[in-house]
Amino acid sequence: MKNKKTNVGSFAQAKNAEGFFSTILQAKICSILAITALVAVIGFSMVSCEDDADGNGDGNAIEGNTITTGEEVVYDSSIKNVTEAKKVTDFSYMEDYDFSNGFEINGIKPLSYYLDGSPSVTISGGKVTIILGTPKSSFLEEFGYLREGITVTPSDTKSFARTYFFSSDYKYNLCCMKDDENYAFLIYVDKDVTINGTGTDEVATYKNVSLKKGWNYMSVNKKIETVNYNTYTYTSSTTMPSGFKWTVFENENYIDGGTLTINNLPRDSFLVYVLKSGTNVSTSSAIENAMEMDTNMEAFGLILSGGNSCVLIDQKSKGWKGTGTFPVVLTSYDGYNFTEYKSANITFTDGYATINYSVFSDVTP
Repeated sequence: MKNKKTNVGSFAQAKNAEGFFSTILQAKICSILAITALVAVIGFSMVSCEDDADGNGDGNAIEGNTITTGEEVVYDSSIKNVTEAKKVTDFSYMEDYDFSNGFEINGIKPLSYYLDGSPSVTISGGKVTIILGTPKSSFLEEFGYLREGITVTPSDTKSFARTYFFSSDYKYNLCCMKDDENYAFLIYVDKDVTINGTGTDEVATYKNVSLKKGWNYMSVNKKIETVNYNTYTYTSSTTMPSGFKWTVFENENYIDGGTLTINNLPRDSFLVYVLKSGTNVSTSSAIENAMEMDTNMEAFGLILSGGNSCVLIDQKSKGWKGTGTFPVVLTSYDGYNFTEYKSANITFTDGYATINYSVFSDVTP
């Protein structure tokens, strides 16, 4: 379940739009594959087990919007600084992603963005309390992503699911798991529902997988059959699955770099380039010439549509924390093409700067 960070690559490679998006976004979204395990039915083969009558769990039962309270937290052995990790008490954030648009992520948002009812995920004294509230109607989706041949009863049931909860700085996440092959996600359904059937491609089978109206656990066991063929066994319950623990991980996709914030930014996606002091950015041709040479780059970043900030990354895929005044090039990107360049000289302190979009000037050809 744990994922490795993708190498972002060189500045010259990043100039290619498709390459830039595939590399930098992979470094941010590889964990997305586990955020909602139900969506895995699109691309994986699996068999689902019948739900045990007693929920097959030994943890607290879900009561309304209170998922759990008083469960002991485990800190994964891979965490570099456990003392620091234990000081993090608030995990009330989720990744903001869009399945319909290539798993794009717009960073993280507080639980209240998705859920009504004062939701929170907090740790106190080594124990976790999770109160999720009710998903807002705009985030509930029907089970239309299930394979043909699968029957959902009632067919108009809507759901909302998540696996990870994040700290506000995106450095740590919290999830329910037993080991790397056994994890659980939380799924909300707006009515009692049963999922049955075998897909017409015979790669997905459900045997009376029952979910109760409200929040449920869905535990997942991955079994590797061959190099290219995995099966996933799904079991639902309203108590935490037996042997599972709420576990804190250090987010392997976290980049400890400075942040450029641009206020009043238009709702477009932008590529950001921080160049060496003295680099000529007076014309678009000068900028393009500078981009051909990796030695001209300090850092780069990506601001997705609707956002106004980005973490700055150097050529070694490490966070950039430069201090001084540097030329910054900004170019909007529609997923296929770059538009005109804008530039400004911006002063950074330890990689951080906050400016207004109006300081950028158009660059002539």
